[in-house]
Amino acid sequence: MILSILDIKKTIIKYIFFTIFILVFGQIYEHFSFGVISNYMIYAFLIPLILGLLINTIIYFTKIVPSKMGSCLYNNGIITLTVGSILRGVLDIYGTTNMYLKIYLYAGVLLIIAGIVFYIINIIKNYTFKII
Repeated sequence: MILSILDIKKTIIKYIFFTIFILVFGQIYEHFSFGVISNYMIYAFLIPLILGLLINTIIYFTKIVPSKMGSCLYNNGIITLTVGSILRGVLDIYGTTNMYLKIYLYAGVLLIIAGIVFYIINIIKNYTFKII
């Protein structure tokens, strides 16, 4: 199943609100952290801004939409990376570390790569050049 341009537009609007929420959440958390800061918390909003909002805006203007599976995998990868960044920021502010936080990075990157692969397969399958 292929998404429509309207679905991409809805995704762009969701990413606008998601980016704003993460930005406000990070700023509020940093405000109440008694002067301890974490770059993972401060810059967590850049993940949905660049990987979500910017990429989906490019997809919207090129009008080559991904499949539903590719879009779900890609969006879940962005959410995984964002949650991992926020969790790392929380633990940095708390003053501890956790070796299992790398799983968020690996899982997020793997999901994004899988989404990109499905997107490329969709382009090859549906938008191949036909010789007349």
